[in-house]
Amino acid sequence: MNLLIVDYRVWSTNYAENFEIMCDEPNFITNVQSTFSNFKYDRKWVFTCGSSSQIRLSSKRSRCRWNGFSGIYDQPFKLECLKNGFMQGIGSIYSNHHKDRMWDYYCCFNDDGYVLRGFNSSHHNIFE
Repeated sequence: MNLLIVDYRVWSTNYAENFEIMCDEPNFITNVQSTFSNFKYDRKWVFTCGSSSQIRLSSKRSRCRWNGFSGIYDQPFKLECLKNGFMQGIGSIYSNHHKDRMWDYYCCFNDDGYVLRGFNSSHHNIFE
């Protein structure tokens, strides 16, 4: 099955700044991109929100929640919405001391469908 996604809004962040991004209902995060700066020791992030007519969203969309900031500075992390969950929002706090970020993400849960459930990243000081 090919999934047709219609992107409707793009959010861009700045280096070394906190952010919180929330897609409007019934949309969800469909794409994540980043660019690293050796000068700033951080990434600019681009998040795309979109929807698909091929995804039947549950009428129980009220089952959404922030997961709480997770991860440890300077360590790999994984953000994932489980149990047919999908990301509708994401937030991050930047630490000048660690030159790294902590993450929080907003998951909604659906009965069925195919959506972006999460992403992961590795951090290596040696490659900065």
